[in-house]
Amino acid sequence: NTKTKKTLFYLFLLAPFFQFFGQTTVPYTTSGAGTWTVPCGVTSITVEIWGAGGGGQRAEGNPSAGGGGSGGGYIRTTYTVTPGTAYNLHVGAGGTGNSGGNGESSWFVNNTTLLAIGGRGAGAAVTANSTWGTGAVAPTTGNIGGSIVSTYGGNGGTAISNESGGGGSSAGNTTGNNASGVTGGAAPTNGFAGVNGLSANSDGNPGNVGSGGSGGRTGNNTDRNGGAGGRGEIRITYTSTFATYCTPTF
Repeated sequence: NTKTKKTLFYLFLLAPFFQFFGQTTVPYTTSGAGTWTVPCGVTSITVEIWGAGGGGQRAEGNPSAGGGGSGGGYIRTTYTVTPGTAYNLHVGAGGTGNSGGNGESSWFVNNTTLLAIGGRGAGAAVTANSTWGTGAVAPTTGNIGGSIVSTYGGNGGTAISNESGGGGSSAGNTTGNNASGVTGGAAPTNGFAGVNGLSANSDGNPGNVGSGGSGGRTGNNTDRNGGAGGRGEIRITYTSTFATYCTPTF
């Protein structure tokens, strides 16, 4: 009827000015800088942050195998925000596998407010023949602002018996799990598993989110890079209040 049509029409016109009830999670999964603008009616958020994983070790001896990189840290916290404000963030890049580099930290607002530290890389290449690299030891300090959860990743695996070391897992609701030799660290709850190492001649396996890359392995005079550490991640979760008025922008 006419009355119903008019009601629907006015609701349609007003819809852009209201934020309706519901929980939303916004993930940031691309390494590098970004921003997040607070929707109208939102004054508190939950932030989850994973630091990037460390890179696996390069193998240059004949034969040789590199150690695995360690996992990055994790924090979860609530944070008070102002509607309409744009907040800076940074998703850490995984450590490189050509140098066994450290993973970058990931942060929200700035690197002194909310931060999950990156994992350590396994270090410079193994260059001597019949040498097996040592896995990276994960950081146990460096997270900032994790009022609900603040944990650290697992250690990388040490290469043994012609097999490269696996990557340590990321952190999650609990501390990450260490790799054991070629076997990558198991995923903790709300975290990501480390990758396995190698017995064949190959570059190392790249890490999953926040986990370490595995070492490279060579036995045929061809140098092999370690696997890059896994990138970090940020997730922002908020709940909108039903029918909160939003100031229109044009």
